[in-house]
Amino acid sequence: MIRFYNDDEMFVKYLDTDEKLINNGELVCCTENMDAELTEETGEIDVVLTHQDDRVIYSRTELQEDGSLHYYESFVWEKGKGLVECMSRFGDMSDILYMENISRK
Repeated sequence: MIRFYNDDEMFVKYLDTDEKLINNGELVCCTENMDAELTEETGEIDVVLTHQDDRVIYSRTELQEDGSLHYYESFVWEKGKGLVECMSRFGDMSDILYMENISRK
């Protein structure tokens, strides 16, 4: 795993083409034609991307080996507004981050 936090030069060095970005990334928002719901389940990770009216909703759930929650995140984008809500948490409601009514000025 390579961490790119605050290192644009390293990011460009390793992920310098669209193909590399797609193969090493994860789709979290898409407004182009797609099925009403994209779901990926691997047993430990569940990813859901849905379209509802003028909203795109992404959620990701990661489970531990015993089936308990390890990590959860969600993002909501609204047409004409952009990102309007996001949430993340670890385990049983620890390290919670929840932002709503996000707006641009």
